[in-house]
Amino acid sequence: MRYILRLELSGFYVSCLPEQALPLVVMREKQVLDCNPPASKLGISAGMGQREAKMLLQQGQFLNWSPEPYLAAQRAWLDIACNFTDILEPDEQHTAYLDLTAHPDPLVIALRAVDAIQELGYRVRWGLAKTKWLACLSAKLEAGARSLQETAEFIWPLPIRLLPISLEARERFEMLGYHTIGQVASLSLRELRDQFRDEGQRIYQLAWGGGHETVRALYPEGCLSEYLYFESPIECLQELEQAAKDLAERIGAGLQEQGICGREVVLVVETEEDFKVLRRTFNKPLASARSVLVAISALLKDISEPICGLRLRLPNLTKANLIQLAIGGESEAEIDGSIRGIQQVFGEKAIQRASEVPTERRVLVLKEWRDATGWR
Repeated sequence: MRYILRLELSGFYVSCLPEQALPLVVMREKQVLDCNPPASKLGISAGMGQREAKMLLQQGQFLNWSPEPYLAAQRAWLDIACNFTDILEPDEQHTAYLDLTAHPDPLVIALRAVDAIQELGYRVRWGLAKTKWLACLSAKLEAGARSLQETAEFIWPLPIRLLPISLEARERFEMLGYHTIGQVASLSLRELRDQFRDEGQRIYQLAWGGGHETVRALYPEGCLSEYLYFESPIECLQELEQAAKDLAERIGAGLQEQGICGREVVLVVETEEDFKVLRRTFNKPLASARSVLVAISALLKDISEPICGLRLRLPNLTKANLIQLAIGGESEAEIDGSIRGIQQVFGEKAIQRASEVPTERRVLVLKEWRDATGWR
């Protein structure tokens, strides 16, 4: 079973703009994306059409949305969300999905994530469910984790328009007199397939709270992340050293495989009561398990509480400047062309193949003597 958290930040866009007393509405594709409190008092809300909003708003400002003014604020709250999962998929600038399946107590970590982001001043609507669409629905209805305990009781009374199915299927259900998700769930898989062909299987799964969409790890880019959770809190130094070594080896393998390195390290230390975010930028790039282990050890040295989990993240990774120890992969013609180019500029003796370098006479004599006497 998967545990997917949906986060929605209310008032995100207007909070990024200068505060004003007059009503302010942010529009996108002829729909209200966000509005400030004075506009809300006039009855304007997110999702409202442009024509209706303009009828309600006589004095104020309509602002067309573009992503640039909100990028810094988006990164700020997503960076906090990264402290709770390695699998984070931004949806819109004010929404995202977090996969919390790997955590032993997803509900606790979901509540911690919500609290941490609310400290930025946003009101956060959230939903925790086993599928993306159900998590999104839970967030919109501010139902929290209700669907995890009572999926059928939660979704069956709701209207069919809330199911993520085709418009054609919705209209056909309305025509047939089916208005709630529970009525759809009363139909057999065979009946749904007869009516809706290939979509019938999906409709059947959705009506029972199912679905197969996965959360994609899309943020942050240029980042490696690993985590360890423990069955019980650890405080033994030997166990902590082994955990640090395991994390370092995982990250080190990724660095070596991709030929990348970084200087920044973020270590999230989860305790029974709270979590600590430790950050440090190192002078020398980290490109191996050994260097990563040194970094982890430096960050953990002041931690004295029992630890429930560790999450290590290396952001802003770049290609490693590796020393070339051998020529490999190039064709003979490419090598000849490179050598000729250097010789034309710097002279024929500037570069030679190893096979073209003459062997000293004494080395040749010694080789012949060894071959003749059999001495080695």
